Amino acid sequence: MMETADFMFLQEHWLFNFQLPMLNEICENVLSTGKSVDDGNPITPIQKPRGYGGVGILWNIRHDHNVTVLDNGCHRIQCISVKTDDMPLLLVSVYLPTKSGQGHNEEFVDCIDQLREITEKYMDSHNILIGGDFNESVNEINRNSRRAECIKSFIMDYEFTVSKLGPTFIHVNGRDCTEIDFFLVLESHSLRVHRSCKLDMLASNSSDHYPISCEIVTTHYTANNDTRSTTRRDVNVKVNWKRVNTEEYKVKVTEKMKDFPQEIENSCDVDVVIDRLHKTLYEAAHQCSAPCRKKGRKQKLSVWNDEIKEAIMDSTQAHWQYKQAMDIGNVTEEIIKERKSAKHKLRSEIRQEHARRNAEQRNKIMEARQYDANTFYSIIRMQRTTLDNHIIKLTVGDEIYKGQNMMQGWVDHFSKLSDSNNETSTNLSYDTSYRRQVDDDFDMIYDICSANTVNEIAVTTEDISVAIKKLHCGKAPDAYGIMSEHIVYLDEEILSLLCNIYNAIFNLQTVPDVLKLGTISPVFKKKGKRSEAKNYRGITVLPVLGKLLEIVVRDHLRIVLDPQQNPLQRGFTAGSSPLNCALLMEEFIRECQDIDLQPFLALLDAKSAFDVVRHNNLFRKLYISGVQGSLWNIIYSLHNNSVSAVKWGGQRSCTFNVTQGVKQCGILSADLYKLYVNDLLNRIFESNVGGHIGDIPCNAPTCADDMSSTSSDKNQLQQLCNMAKDYSEMEHYQLQPTKSVVLPISKKGSRKTRQETYAWKIGDTPMPIVDNAVHVGVKRTSKPTPTGAIEENISKARKTMYSLMSSGLHGNNGLDPGSCIHLLKVYVIPVLLYGLEIQLPTENECKALDNMLKRALKQILSLPTNTADPAPYILSGILPPEGSIHIRALTFFGNICRLPHDSLEKRIATRQLAIKGALSNSWFVQIQRILVKYDLPNAHQILQDPPSKSNWRGTVLQHVNNYWSQRLSHYAEQYTSLKFMDVNSYKPGRVHSLLHDVTNSRAVARYAVKIKMVTGTYILQSNRASFNNSEIDPICLLCGDEPETLLHFFLKCEKLQVTRTNIMCKIEQCMYSCTGLKLCDLSDEELLQLILDVGKLETPQLRQLLKPNIRSDIEHHTRRLCYALHTKHYYLMSMLPTRKRDGL
Repeated sequence: MMETADFMFLQEHWLFNFQLPMLNEICENVLSTGKSVDDGNPITPIQKPRGYGGVGILWNIRHDHNVTVLDNGCHRIQCISVKTDDMPLLLVSVYLPTKSGQGHNEEFVDCIDQLREITEKYMDSHNILIGGDFNESVNEINRNSRRAECIKSFIMDYEFTVSKLGPTFIHVNGRDCTEIDFFLVLESHSLRVHRSCKLDMLASNSSDHYPISCEIVTTHYTANNDTRSTTRRDVNVKVNWKRVNTEEYKVKVTEKMKDFPQEIENSCDVDVVIDRLHKTLYEAAHQCSAPCRKKGRKQKLSVWNDEIKEAIMDSTQAHWQYKQAMDIGNVTEEIIKERKSAKHKLRSEIRQEHARRNAEQRNKIMEARQYDANTFYSIIRMQRTTLDNHIIKLTVGDEIYKGQNMMQGWVDHFSKLSDSNNETSTNLSYDTSYRRQVDDDFDMIYDICSANTVNEIAVTTEDISVAIKKLHCGKAPDAYGIMSEHIVYLDEEILSLLCNIYNAIFNLQTVPDVLKLGTISPVFKKKGKRSEAKNYRGITVLPVLGKLLEIVVRDHLRIVLDPQQNPLQRGFTAGSSPLNCALLMEEFIRECQDIDLQPFLALLDAKSAFDVVRHNNLFRKLYISGVQGSLWNIIYSLHNNSVSAVKWGGQRSCTFNVTQGVKQCGILSADLYKLYVNDLLNRIFESNVGGHIGDIPCNAPTCADDMSSTSSDKNQLQQLCNMAKDYSEMEHYQLQPTKSVVLPISKKGSRKTRQETYAWKIGDTPMPIVDNAVHVGVKRTSKPTPTGAIEENISKARKTMYSLMSSGLHGNNGLDPGSCIHLLKVYVIPVLLYGLEIQLPTENECKALDNMLKRALKQILSLPTNTADPAPYILSGILPPEGSIHIRALTFFGNICRLPHDSLEKRIATRQLAIKGALSNSWFVQIQRILVKYDLPNAHQILQDPPSKSNWRGTVLQHVNNYWSQRLSHYAEQYTSLKFMDVNSYKPGRVHSLLHDVTNSRAVARYAVKIKMVTGTYILQSNRASFNNSEIDPICLLCGDEPETLLHFFLKCEKLQVTRTNIMCKIEQCMYSCTGLKLCDLSDEELLQLILDVGKLETPQLRQLLKPNIRSDIEHHTRRLCYALHTKHYYLMSMLPTRKRDGL
């Protein structure tokens, strides 16, 4: 088949990791890449079992210069990238799990999640073709299994086109029964597939699957090195502050600021001074920055060294000799061999250099985690975003923009959003009479405030200093190239000048135009197509000096607005978080369960909420709320005549006017938007309509623009939707009927969800009634259980983990276990557990989380799947999910107790704890049970006298960690396979002593062998005899003296004596130097324990004598011993006859 095919996808090649090079021997002119079932835990060639599984891709050697092998997906997914003249082509060969075996559904969903992550990563930069054995049919109409629904959802979400070729699997009875082999092609690129067919007449096929093929029309990639970019980057160069001499920078700026005027009298002077300050800061930073090394001509190879250079010269010479011989017709076998050998040497040198650089990168990450946290996280971010998420076209409404015209598309999109006279802003359904009234009121307010000549606000250097500390460093530069660091590194030197500037602005009550220029960066919302502009959020970067001004203004603004904020608004509020909003909804659902009522939730979606705020309405509300005089004038001036420009692809567009909306990520934006919708929340709060817990309203839990309505009465829920609709028409924004949904929650105990017949509407448009929806990041389903949220979190956590694989988050040939565990705790576990402290799953419901986390830990710790369950938690120092959720819930309860007494959460907590019984479904009653479980103070006591945040968190951690330490240690003692591990040293938050000092690639390889021995999963002859159905002799095959146990392997086997002697002497020196003990003073069992885990050998006397550095040295040498014996044992076993190795 490879004679006619360019690429071939293989499934079930039945090769193990050490056998994968055999794929290259299939055909003469074929190269390959593949994965095997033991990639995460490679088996040795000796005593290998019968092969199974595996996946791979073959390609003709003529395409090799265009092929790049990608490290994406597990052992069931193999990816390569092929360069073409158009977009690169991503080829994915898959072999998904069969329906046999325990947990096949979970593994199938896991693989689909990986395909989702791969598709998300490459869909905008590659054409994608996925093919192989999916072990599930998608073309059968009546197939509604969980597996079928999962893969169909994947196909629909990304709009894949499925090849329909008929049955491809042959049943044992000889009949063609189902189509489980097919190709998936992204619909937008489906024209590239010319033809696909089933090869059912292939005589050489001996498989129970028919091969399938497809023909792709494309052209090969030809590099054009003479292409130069002629596009001018109209963006100031970002300063790398790691290369700036900050002391010299301070001196330069301080010296130049002596020439600045001490008094600023008019607006022209303000403009001049700010513009001059911008130039001074920008130029001084660049002058004090170390010069960047100029980039030379880009090399053809991605790696280069002297060996590669020499190999290229040899290969060129050999090729020249071959061509000379061809010209005279005297090509000898020796010339061909020499040419082939030179090419082989060149490719080998390139592969070795790639491997060396990968190892250096891994070691750099390991060292950075210990000594430089900022560098560590920056490297991880760089590794996660190695692929540019560029797009080749942009859709804005009905218009499509390509190439250089995409910038105009972005401008059209964001300028339309910010124009108060666009079609959306003049919608006919808006209340025009109210609008005229607002405009008249605004004109009066403007006249009143404009007549004000008295400045009520005086800015001091202390105000500026406090504002500077609130700036975030490491952010993008503004339109003038200024970053927060330009101000932060000056601090004291610039305070008096900034104080003069801002006092002049407040006195003049006008903000200069130079501080109103925002730079908009489109950021994908991670939903919908990347090529559609509506799926992007415009994040505005304001001038740094403007940010400081807004911080000063915000401090004065909050004094007026915070007391008036409706208690239902929990977004952007001190002492609150989105989970506070989720708690109000959760407690209402639980209250309905207690009183046997059915709760209904309406989740309302406002279209481009921040972008369509009408300025006249906003400033009118601002004045009515009590913001008047100079403060009102300054806020008005900040928005009046403001302009923005779009930054995309290293370029900045022309500016356009912003006549509506509040800037996303602006300093004042959140406070102003909360004011904009506050009247609606006040109406709902005071209406006595909708969800209540007793007399406490929780009918509209809201987080910024994420609004919901709750009720146990269908008609009242419609009333709440009508109130929201009326308010939106008055304030000129749109509620989207198709995205605003109703979620009925079934009563507890009911097995079937009754089909809802009531039709809720927004205006005249019916609202969709759904089975599940997401609110403030927490998934809710029609059932009052957290099962849906758990499945969603597991899926997200899987995707996060797979995105970190390129950073080394995998056990074999990856980062050290300490770094992997750290990545898991920082990136994966927060995603896995998000929102579950609100829904509080039971111990039984936590099993899915537990299984996912144990599997991930075993993978990154290089442990086989049959390792005892307590081992990964004890080694990693990570708590089981149930314990982590309880810590989060108790910490959250502490935050509620510290809220003001009039907050809704604290009022509800006081009520529920006072009147609810032990059998109640209330969240607070469950918290009381958790407090009892961990022997913590009573909930009433904490509510009445709340401890400080640090004290409460410390108390919670101490009690929860102690509970789980005792529970897991007791559980681990029941496993005989863990008898050599010090299970009592388990301390949550700290890795086991066996993982200490594993800080380089060599130590990682040694550690992986030893940890299997410690956990009882290292296979010796006695293990084979115990767990094999056939009669296997447990006697050591090397010496033949006695059964091959760990004791025999480490201490008694004569064939390994030479290998162990030198290292044992090193161990004895370490012991004798601090304890005075020799190894001969220990029994064989004690010596074996010393080798496997010295921590368990320790007596009180030894604990005092063994210093940490000596213990570390002993661990280092025992790790060496385990690895040396393992490699020697493997070598000697490989020299034995095959029949003897097999026990025959």
